[in-house]
Amino acid sequence: FYWIIMLVKIYAMVFNRPDLLQQQIDCFNKYLQDDFEFNVVYDTRDNEHLEQFKEICEKNSVNFYHHQSQPGGTPSFYNSDAIQWSYNNLACKDDEDCFILFLDHDAFPIEEFNVNEFMKGYDIAGCAQERAHITYVWQGLLFLRKNTVMEEDFDFYPKTVDGQMLDSCGGTYALVHNPNIRYKATSVEYPDDYNGINLLDEKNSNGFGFELHIDGKFLHSRNASNWHNGLRVTDTNKTSVLNTILSDFIE
Repeated sequence: FYWIIMLVKIYAMVFNRPDLLQQQIDCFNKYLQDDFEFNVVYDTRDNEHLEQFKEICEKNSVNFYHHQSQPGGTPSFYNSDAIQWSYNNLACKDDEDCFILFLDHDAFPIEEFNVNEFMKGYDIAGCAQERAHITYVWQGLLFLRKNTVMEEDFDFYPKTVDGQMLDSCGGTYALVHNPNIRYKATSVEYPDDYNGINLLDEKNSNGFGFELHIDGKFLHSRNASNWHNGLRVTDTNKTSVLNTILSDFIE
């Protein structure tokens, strides 16, 4: 018996926060122990931040893709649609087996992490979303074993299943409830303090507290796109707190 080490292909879904991308790349370069390929998918209805994202990607020699979507959708639809486009047009276009990681633009590894070890014996991993008796997987840190899931019939779009409304990546319920697919549910914690900074204070959380995923190995800022505010980014205090935290882990 031997263990095949596979490449990890990361697809970061970005929209209106080019200020976070360099830190995300730096965190992966420092903490991810696998061989990996970093891909940035800019999903937008306009080109407002196009040049900023392209410049950062060129500087770091990471792949950049522009997904032009149509107006009139919901945040959940846009998120799922960008992931679906990336899966169909990028992740599945070659024959190479690999691990796929779909990633929110405000999720950062902050401890050493090895995807090959973490996914040993599993086909899909991520934080479970529960709607009554239906389970699906949060899209912000979603791991897939490519060759296994490609054989299954599923998609990443929001769904209504048995009367339950499933939002972003709701279609992953078809994988979680498939007896042939091995699902690994990941942990999430909600820290209330960082070095004396009250993370639950409204001015520091912007109404959406920070999260720690996979036993504290990933930090998720939550709602950095400010979708609740018409995508107008006004979370100056929360961004300052996030920068303070990340500076300690990137140094």
